[in-house]
Amino acid sequence: MGHDYRYSQPSESEEYGGETADSIYSETEDLIRRDQAEIRYNYGELVQYPPQPDVEFGFPLTCYCGSQPVLATSYTRNDPGRKYYTCDNVDDGECHRNREKGHEKLWNDYFSETPTYSHNLFRRRFRMIKPLFLCIVHRLSTEVEYFRPTEDAVGRSSLSPLQKCTAAIRQLAYGGGADTVDEYVLLGETTARKCLHHFTVGIIHLFGDQYIRRPTPEDLERLLLVGEQRGFLGMIGSIDCMH
Repeated sequence: MGHDYRYSQPSESEEYGGETADSIYSETEDLIRRDQAEIRYNYGELVQYPPQPDVEFGFPLTCYCGSQPVLATSYTRNDPGRKYYTCDNVDDGECHRNREKGHEKLWNDYFSETPTYSHNLFRRRFRMIKPLFLCIVHRLSTEVEYFRPTEDAVGRSSLSPLQKCTAAIRQLAYGGGADTVDEYVLLGETTARKCLHHFTVGIIHLFGDQYIRRPTPEDLERLLLVGEQRGFLGMIGSIDCMH
C-alpha cells in the first residue's frame, strides 16, 4: 500500500473508470486493484458496523453501549465550544470489547463446579466465604437496578453481576485504585468506580438494618464469648482490644 497514484480523469467503467487505451490510466487502475486485493487479504471481509442508535428529532436516545447519551462541550484548540454527544463509558476504551471473556474466566476460576482456585483462596481474596458472596450478588442483581443483567443497543450482554461485584470487592479488599481490576475482570476504570459506588450503596440499603447497627445484648454475649475463647477477655470486636 502507499503507492504513488497518478492523476487521471474519470472514465466510464462501472468499477474503476472503464477500459482506456492510455497506459497511464491502465497502470493507475492496476495499482488500485492491487491495493484493494491487499486490503481484502489483510483484513478479510468488510467491517460490519453496529446499527445506528435510535434518534428523535436528530438527537440520539441511546449510546452504542446502551447507556444514556451525555451532552458535552469540546475544548480543543481547533474546535472550541462545539457541542457533541458522548457517553459516561467513553473512558473505558476497548475494555468492554472482551467482557464476555472476563465473565467466563471469573466463573471458571471461582464459581464453576471444578474451580481453578480453592475455597481458601476465595476467602482470602474476597474476604468472605463463597456462599455469602453469592448471596450478596443475588440480592444486588435482583433488587438493585445497576446490577441487573441487561443488553446494549447491539444486543450484547452487559457486564455480569459477578463481574461488577468482584470489581467492587477487589477494590475494598486490597485498597487498590479503580484501574487495578481491568486486566482481570475486563471492565474500565470509570465502570469500576461506578461498581464500587453502587455496591456500597446497595449493601447499606439491603443489609444495613441487619448488620450496620449497634450490637444487641445477644450479640454482645456471643462476641464476648468468642473473644474469651481466643484469649482476649472483654473484647467485643476491636482488633487493638480497646473496646
